[in-house]
Amino acid sequence: MTPQALTFIANFGGVADQVAAGTGLSRWALLVQWAKETATGTQILNRNNLGNIRCSSTTFCQYATLADFGAAAIATWENGFYGAVLATAGQPVRTQLLAIGASPWDAGHYGLKECGYAGCSLIASWQTEFDSVDPQPKLRRAVTILATQNTVNLFVRGTDNALYQNRFDGSAWSGWRSLGGRMATPDIIAMRTLTGIDVFIVGQDNAAYLIASNDDGATWSPYVNLGGNLSNGQLAAIGSLTPVSGTPVDLTPVEQQLTAVGGTVNKIESALSKAGSQLQQA
Repeated sequence: MTPQALTFIANFGGVADQVAAGTGLSRWALLVQWAKETATGTQILNRNNLGNIRCSSTTFCQYATLADFGAAAIATWENGFYGAVLATAGQPVRTQLLAIGASPWDAGHYGLKECGYAGCSLIASWQTEFDSVDPQPKLRRAVTILATQNTVNLFVRGTDNALYQNRFDGSAWSGWRSLGGRMATPDIIAMRTLTGIDVFIVGQDNAAYLIASNDDGATWSPYVNLGGNLSNGQLAAIGSLTPVSGTPVDLTPVEQQLTAVGGTVNKIESALSKAGSQLQQA
C-alpha cells in the first residue's frame, strides 16, 4: 500500500469499522470510497465528513467527531436509496465498490465519465493505493482458454450453471452458445487430444463429466458421466498436472471490461472481442 493509504487507514480505520458493523459493508470498500472523496485524506473540506454527506442541496454536513460522522454514514446508507449497495454485504470488495459507484452517492464522480463505467475510479484507487486488499477468500474463475492450431475456444460457466463456449476461428468470435450440463463448481479443464478436444466439468452430483469435439469445437458429443465425488476441488488438481490442459488463465487485464458489462455470459462477448489479441496468444 502507498504511505498515504497507510496513514489514511491509521487515521480512519476505526470509523470504517464502526460503519462496517452498522451496515455489513467491508471496511475496505468504505475506506476506498472515503479516500476518493477526500483525496486520501488531504482534502477533508467539511469537518470530519469523510463521505461528503450533504445536509441540504447546497451545504455539506459538519460533524463534531468521527463517531458522529460514522453514525450519520450508517443512517445515510440505510435511508432507502442504497438497498443495492447494502445487498452486497459479505461479497468481495470489488463488488461493493461497483455497487457504490452505481449508487446515488456517485454524483457523477466515481468514474463513469472518467474511465468508462460506474465505479471505475474507485476500483483504480483500490488497486493502486490499497493493493486490491480483500480479506474474502478468492474464488476460482469459471474461465478456461484452449488454443488449437486453427482456433481459440473459451469456456465459461454460465449464470444458469451450464457450460458455455465462444469460439474464435481466426477472424471472428462465434458468439456464446450453451453446451448444456449443470456445473456444481467453476472448475473447467480443456485438453487437446489426438482426435480433438476434451472438456471436463463437475456436475451437480459432484461426478466428473466429459464432453468431446473432433472438429476444433464446432460440434460436441453428449456428456459422459465419469463418476467420482469431486466436491473438494480435485478436478482443478488434476488439471494442474496435465501439461496439455487449457489451464484457467489470469484475465486481470480484461477483468474491468468483464465487470463493466455485468459479468454474465450473455453480456461479455463485447469485452472478449476487445481482448481478442490476448486470447489468441493464451
